[in-house]
Amino acid sequence: MNLCDIEELSMLMNVLAKDDWFGRPVWERMPKNESDSGSTETFLGRLTPVSRAIRLFDNSHKMLYGEALRYATYPDFPQEFNTSVVVKKNKKKEDRYLIGAKLNVRPWRQLDAILQYNLPGKTLTHALNLSHLDGEPIDIWVGALIRNPGKQDILDSVESRFHISKQFRTETGCATYATEVQKAQNVSKTLDDAVYLYRKELDPSDGKGLGSTATNHYWTIVEGNLKLLMDLVEAIGSDDVVPAQLKWRSSLFRAAREAYIIACGQETPRQRKAFAKGWQELTAKKEKSDTETNETKEEVV
Repeated sequence: MNLCDIEELSMLMNVLAKDDWFGRPVWERMPKNESDSGSTETFLGRLTPVSRAIRLFDNSHKMLYGEALRYATYPDFPQEFNTSVVVKKNKKKEDRYLIGAKLNVRPWRQLDAILQYNLPGKTLTHALNLSHLDGEPIDIWVGALIRNPGKQDILDSVESRFHISKQFRTETGCATYATEVQKAQNVSKTLDDAVYLYRKELDPSDGKGLGSTATNHYWTIVEGNLKLLMDLVEAIGSDDVVPAQLKWRSSLFRAAREAYIIACGQETPRQRKAFAKGWQELTAKKEKSDTETNETKEEVV
């Protein structure tokens, strides 16, 4: 069920308007030169990219090492079958990007964009095999290498496994997940503002590492409470949805308060005064969020 057949693959590759888009793997047909489109512009040819070339000289300890074939990437070439595309609107223009891994951003924070179950009826922009077993629970693996932009050196690798329930695989379930992840992002921004006020009260030129300390600690705690978000998604349509939402959102503010306390010291009178100013910013946003949640209770149910 995880495999894509040739009819499905043709939906992605039909923009090439080529009858031979399927191609052959490089071990059956090695590229003849650097402009060999049979390797760079076909499905099977691209599965094993020949990105580097090595020439060994006879009777010599020397070798020649360099760039081999260049492969067009999206949007100049159709999206790969195992990737998802996100659409960003900028005024009247729409830009499309492949969803990629980012440093310090765990895959669960982009899970809704990877799955895209809240975008029914749109042009295919998710990984092709996510359409299989429609409506049934599935397990997926997400992984990527993070490269230095414009260079070949690898900075990090990420991978995660997720169980995607039947409820998640609905428009409402995926949209709810996306909304609550955005809520977590908003709380992170509030935490940043609070730490900034703390630093500003003391010395804006000092303590620049406090923000990253607080943010990293916050997201570590939030990820540990990810089950609360999944419980919220599962509660959609029941009387438990509002309590589940309050439990999840309360955990976000608890994580922000804990991160703020760890990052911002209170040893001196000046630090305590600065701490109180940032704390006021943090708790004021919490009270506002609680009010907004109560006002939208009927809509959530």
